Amino acid sequence: MWKFRRDNERILASQRLLAGSRVKVAYGTDCGMFPFSHGILEFQAMVKAGLSSVRALKAGTSIAAELLGRSDLGVLAPGKLADIVAMPGDPIADIGATAKVDFVMRDGVVYRAPSPLASRKGSGHGADPDMAAR
Repeated sequence: MWKFRRDNERILASQRLLAGSRVKVAYGTDCGMFPFSHGILEFQAMVKAGLSSVRALKAGTSIAAELLGRSDLGVLAPGKLADIVAMPGDPIADIGATAKVDFVMRDGVVYRAPSPLASRKGSGHGADPDMAAR
């Protein structure tokens, strides 16, 4: 963390240059700004750095797929692979909505995070695919 304090001004200047450019930015899990388990905060960090919310969302979808060379990913379209992430609110108006995921749908199966009640034995709900809502 000392490096961030030492280099903070240079990091912020670089972020402003990036945000003002047309360079393609991809969402990643190794940004180093927060613990790995809090990676969802990268969307908010991108917007705080000057990217529009649309550009940040594309960084995690279509642009990431393009940079990976995966034409089968990144869009919701027939014949493509896609997970649907549902959240309350509008992430374009408030990028913070991305941190409030309600569910993820993958291959037609809905996955929800375990609720506080799910810790009870036999609750039948949770992020475990074997216990996913169908």
